[in-house]
Amino acid sequence: MRAAGACKPPLDISLRRGRAAANRLSFSPSESAKRPPLGAIPMFPTFVRTLVKVAVASLIVGTILAHFGITTDLLMREFGLSHDRIAEMAHRAMLWALPNLLLGSLVIVPVWFVVYLFRPPGPSSE
Repeated sequence: MRAAGACKPPLDISLRRGRAAANRLSFSPSESAKRPPLGAIPMFPTFVRTLVKVAVASLIVGTILAHFGITTDLLMREFGLSHDRIAEMAHRAMLWALPNLLLGSLVIVPVWFVVYLFRPPGPSSE
């Protein structure tokens, strides 16, 4: 029989937490080294996913419109557009955008470069 003041020894909490964490994580340590941290996931896959969604939705709507006999030529005539007019509008847009893009880059690129040079060193990429 036990003495009145004796009780069970406490469980090793750190061991129990370690097992629980090991059960939750189903990948190996070498696999976790390959994965970027959650906050460092790039936006590019989200952008590609959005482009795929837009493409699929456009395909579905285009198929439905074609079923009802609505074509691009019909819509362009309805809005008073032609292939030549669209090409001319695109050409005018490029003539406006290109000089402004170059002018802005003459200011932005040097400022970015100076900020890049003087930023504090971050963690190594290795």
